Amino acid sequence: MKFDKETWRLAQILDSRLHEFTDIGSKREFFAKELNIPEQTARAILYALENRDLIAGTPEVILAKDGDVEFGIGDLHIPFVDRYALDTSINYAIKHHNVNRVTLNGDIFDFYKISYFKKNPTKGVSLIEEFNQTREILEYIRKAFPDAYINFLKGNHCKRFIDCIDSKAPDYHELFEGMLQNILGFNELNIDYKDNFYKYGELYHIHGHEVRCSGGVVNICKVLMSKILHNFVTWHFHTTQEFIVKRIDNSILGGWAVGHLATDKAFEDYAQINNWNQGFAIIEYDSKGEFTMHNKKICNGKVY
Repeated sequence: MKFDKETWRLAQILDSRLHEFTDIGSKREFFAKELNIPEQTARAILYALENRDLIAGTPEVILAKDGDVEFGIGDLHIPFVDRYALDTSINYAIKHHNVNRVTLNGDIFDFYKISYFKKNPTKGVSLIEEFNQTREILEYIRKAFPDAYINFLKGNHCKRFIDCIDSKAPDYHELFEGMLQNILGFNELNIDYKDNFYKYGELYHIHGHEVRCSGGVVNICKVLMSKILHNFVTWHFHTTQEFIVKRIDNSILGGWAVGHLATDKAFEDYAQINNWNQGFAIIEYDSKGEFTMHNKKICNGKVY
């Protein structure tokens, strides 16, 4: 879908009024009327406005505050989450650190039943039950960190929900877009949903599926560093790793992969034998965005 530069300029001006409308349909009608364009073009402009950082290749950049402490977890793969490992990571964070940021870095749920992969019909739970279990765990995390900023980054398993809609009923995409956040109560729980990777301080946060990487790679972080060329932390690969490189100007770059918090049942269909491990991250920041990474492993119920 193409539109001219003048239409795009006016759309960016009108963008400041979008908060007046509560649903995507009203926003689309508003743009169509104000810009005198077809609703299909208005839909394309709305998408471009909402994803302009992604389209321009410039992810969101957030300034770090001195003394910020981030607790990062991912790959819970609900309903296959290991509650004991989750409790272990939360209890460690509360006991040893003054956490004021919590990052749920992708694949919090599994969406096993709606995956396009071959599935075991006796495995997993219904979609509504998976939502219920995820909501319960989000409430649990909010209760553990009542005053912390919490953000939820979309992972590849999270994407299965809208992919399922698009494959079966693409005309209903707009109807279901945003439903995930509504069902899980992000507004009530004060959780910020992020659709794309972002940079906090001097550290890029990615889930991991954003970078093409074959399954046979041994040093995940080394391969990702060759593509990202900046400090990063990733989940997705279910293993604890790091790769540090010194550049010619003596500056240091680091990449970290963080372990998962699921049970082996989550992976038995495609990786019954693996060398993955459970883990979480604690990251301390200063006002310059520099950070100290504590990439923790959970082995036999103990934190290392």
